[in-house]
Amino acid sequence: MDVARDFAAEANRRDLPVRLVAFVDEALAGTIVLRERAMEALPAYTPGLGGLFVAEPFRRRGVGTALIAAGMNLVRERGDGCVYAGTITARNLLKKSGWELVGWKVIGPIPHEQEHLALYRWR
Repeated sequence: MDVARDFAAEANRRDLPVRLVAFVDEALAGTIVLRERAMEALPAYTPGLGGLFVAEPFRRRGVGTALIAAGMNLVRERGDGCVYAGTITARNLLKKSGWELVGWKVIGPIPHEQEHLALYRWR
């Protein structure tokens, strides 16, 4: 995986994927990506907002919420009717931002290591 190449390809606002970044005092605080689908395993749920990451020093300061809101604004600008997100950890952020729970998907290679992924939709 070439991180620099992927970042350059996603740093646009026209074609998917589109990577959004947040800075706090000139420091990279977080990122999120609007992409073709919410998850590769769920190709019917398109487009998808995911890859949310907030650096540790910036957590619990509204950065994740701001990135989700920026992604929602981009969806609105593009004219997409809705957007999906699959998450294990960001359920509260999505609910707080007005997303609705669509369902659950069990993921994992073997039964005792499976996790329940929540699938959300915003429109």
